[in-house]
Amino acid sequence: MNPSAEQLREQYKDSDPFWMDWVYDHTPSPGEYSMVVIPDVQELTAIYPEKLNRLMDWIVANKDKENIRFVIDVGDVTWNGHAMNTVEYQTAADAFQKLRSAGIEYSVCYGNHDYTPGNGRDTRLFNQYFPWSVLSGFDSYGGTMTPNNSENTYFCFEAAGNRYLVVSLEISPEPNTVAWANEVIARHPHHQTIIVTHQYLSNQYGQYAPNGQALWNDLVSQHPNVILVICGHDRMAHDPGSLNYRADRGVHGNVVHQIMANSQDVDGTRGGVGLLLMLRFRDGGKTVDLNYFSPVHHDLAFKQQNQFTIGW
Repeated sequence: MNPSAEQLREQYKDSDPFWMDWVYDHTPSPGEYSMVVIPDVQELTAIYPEKLNRLMDWIVANKDKENIRFVIDVGDVTWNGHAMNTVEYQTAADAFQKLRSAGIEYSVCYGNHDYTPGNGRDTRLFNQYFPWSVLSGFDSYGGTMTPNNSENTYFCFEAAGNRYLVVSLEISPEPNTVAWANEVIARHPHHQTIIVTHQYLSNQYGQYAPNGQALWNDLVSQHPNVILVICGHDRMAHDPGSLNYRADRGVHGNVVHQIMANSQDVDGTRGGVGLLLMLRFRDGGKTVDLNYFSPVHHDLAFKQQNQFTIGW
């Protein structure tokens, strides 16, 4: 039996300042809706697959209650996919199948653990277990950079009268990928745009990874309709598992919120915590409440500093 929220708080309150601080409950009002971000789940896939499935089960069970419109994965769905571990890939694919079976659509980008390095980027397993043929069947599917390939894709959907574009990119996007993403965003000027890639912010608050700075300069900052960038990969050096957040104005004056969500250290050292990042949209989509929490441990929220509100 899982310990209760109160038992967990009592257990960790003195010994571990990085543990979870408070409990919440939420009932959305009419017209409110949500998107779910799945942080790096590599340790869950490899070591705690039952907890990976509990994340997916929570999303499915709360689809209607939370009015979940889309799910965003930030990459590293496997731990040893780069070593051609087909068992882990099958585990991850089966977990995402739960979302498909419930009619929940999602994007998946590949991380450094999901492709085989060497002469180019070997993404055969990624494309085998997360095939274009599945993603292209979603109502939200917009297109892909390379025919019959799921590595760089985009999705369009509406929620409460707001149009959204999610552009999911490979880790450290190459110049041709950046050029393609610029074209896609330019073709959708009336869509609020969310860019997803595996590595973007660094392990320090407010710092870009080297490729993140280039991506900001060449892509993110160049469009007035980009509202959000979401990534994983790095972990906060002084506060493992916590969100990294910054906001900057693009060249058109629009504020772009940028978030790194990666819970692998928490999952690896604490027996599989299993965190999700919930984006709850209200006020006609102009206000977004961020809730970083663990469905595995009774919706116990992971540190109050990781529960905050942004707006655009």
